[in-house]
Amino acid sequence: MFYKSLVLTLTSSILTAAFALVSMNGAAAGEKNYVGATLGLPGGGTLIGVNGRFGVADSISARPFAQFLSSGGATLSVYGVSGTYDFKLPQSDLTPYAGIGVAGASLSGNGYTYSGGSGVYVEAGADYNFSDNFVANANYKFNSLGYLSLGAGYRF
Repeated sequence: MFYKSLVLTLTSSILTAAFALVSMNGAAAGEKNYVGATLGLPGGGTLIGVNGRFGVADSISARPFAQFLSSGGATLSVYGVSGTYDFKLPQSDLTPYAGIGVAGASLSGNGYTYSGGSGVYVEAGADYNFSDNFVANANYKFNSLGYLSLGAGYRF
């Protein structure tokens, strides 16, 4: 439980820092930020969590995430943040992006705890704005392994 609390604390710290940057800079180039739910699909189960996008400069975004999987008495937590370049397509609701991030992971269960599985990853994805208030997101994170995440969020 300690590590789950640590993951939640780290995630809230990342989100607080991102909100502070957005407050100081405003939404970059008129783009709205978002926070929403995400599903990670690593191939051996489904991770459930939160993700977001926070503009920090023109075409540059911070994208934090935290995802969890609980199965057979074991809990896996994956969390991180990336910096991405957003490719703005003229007159399109689709915004592809690519970037690099840092992530950490912890695994606990049956009296065993492993923490510190951290590293750098490369990320590519796209946001699709359904309306002024809602967005869908798909991305692929790759380091020594890789996995697809699908999400939806509320834009503000």
